[in-house]
Amino acid sequence: MAADLEPDEALERKSVYFGAWLRGQSGRWAQIASIDSPCPQCGSPAVCAYANTGDPGINHTFAHVCLSAACAWCEEHSQFEPNSGVGDEPQPACFFCGREV
Repeated sequence: MAADLEPDEALERKSVYFGAWLRGQSGRWAQIASIDSPCPQCGSPAVCAYANTGDPGINHTFAHVCLSAACAWCEEHSQFEPNSGVGDEPQPACFFCGREV
């Protein structure tokens, strides 16, 4: 299966967390990486996305999303952490694949 959506477009269309956040203000972006495993529903390429969607505080938000326009598969997880202001918060890792950002 071929990917027919760009990762940002797939996130905006399919992800509850990322869709609203990306549309909410210009200049927002997600850190996106390819993942080894294809979409479990259709076999198309899929990506892992991360963004801190919190304001204030830190809201680690991850999504795995299929890049096929014909498939609706998306899994997402968000975890809020109060901002300590210290700057020594550990780097988050994806809830699904363990990818560190």
